[in-house]
Amino acid sequence: MQRILADPQKVARVLYVLEPFLNVEDYTFKSSAREDISLEELFQYAKESYTDNDRIVNGVIPYRKLHKNIAGNLNRLEEKTVFFITGVSVDQTREGKVIGYDPFSIRNSLTDEILRILKDNEHKFHYEKPFEDLVFFPMSPFFTPFYYENGELIHCFEDLIEQENKELWENGNQLLGLTRKRSEEIDPKEGLWQFNPLLYDACLAIKSMEPWEDQTYDQFTKWVRDSTWFNQHITAVAYANIAKAIGLEGEVDIYASKTGTSRKILELAAKYNGKFRVNEEWGVLDNIKMPHQRELHPTAVKRLERRLLYVMGYYDQKPTKIVL
Repeated sequence: MQRILADPQKVARVLYVLEPFLNVEDYTFKSSAREDISLEELFQYAKESYTDNDRIVNGVIPYRKLHKNIAGNLNRLEEKTVFFITGVSVDQTREGKVIGYDPFSIRNSLTDEILRILKDNEHKFHYEKPFEDLVFFPMSPFFTPFYYENGELIHCFEDLIEQENKELWENGNQLLGLTRKRSEEIDPKEGLWQFNPLLYDACLAIKSMEPWEDQTYDQFTKWVRDSTWFNQHITAVAYANIAKAIGLEGEVDIYASKTGTSRKILELAAKYNGKFRVNEEWGVLDNIKMPHQRELHPTAVKRLERRLLYVMGYYDQKPTKIVL
């Protein structure tokens, strides 16, 4: 069974998982336009919640430990070409349901397309950069950077996951899941993680959830809005700090709908970081109605393919980059 972050109201779980990437000593919440709630207060509430009741974080403890190990090895990602992508994908096995599957899951259709694009184009052209220098960052509460090599998508910190799995196995605990994706795989295997988009989307959460037993409807809607807002900001701070640690600067691309939470979180991260900015000129479906296929719409996927070739410095016989 995969570890799952699902209930947006359980802010302690999100904080617990991402805290290794947070610089708590210099913790400041800028970009906060609200006056009715304090992010600092929510941070303290979440911290006290899991400190006082460790059952709250059952199931996600290995991810905090993994994030702590990754945080100490972020220098591996320095000087890489970072390409952000949405953290959610359409699950084509469930009538287009949108869910946050890890990039190595066979139910993550977006990474299927990324793998196909890179595999199809690997030997067609010449590139200024090696493919393994292109690192994808899904916008997720589980930091899972990956790259392409020899027909596979591979977790950048696969060795740390193997190390974590060894300790889990020795203690008789459930192992973490997949760290690679191959195009020929069709059988379901244990996923690495899963999160529900409700975690960051207040409107979707309010429509999909019911109030807790001790909540009025007004209390429920306010707490959901506060919680999703906190989850967005805490995730943004984590990615802002990751970007700072690897020296990410200048303009960055994200393959995600302009109205989705993935792009919103990255834009918040850019404000917290102050050294990089989100490319406003390139988007997923600028001139297309957002269909049920979302980022998997054929027109959007074709734009992604052209952009990736451009980012990698495509050229044929003459070193002339493609025109988008």
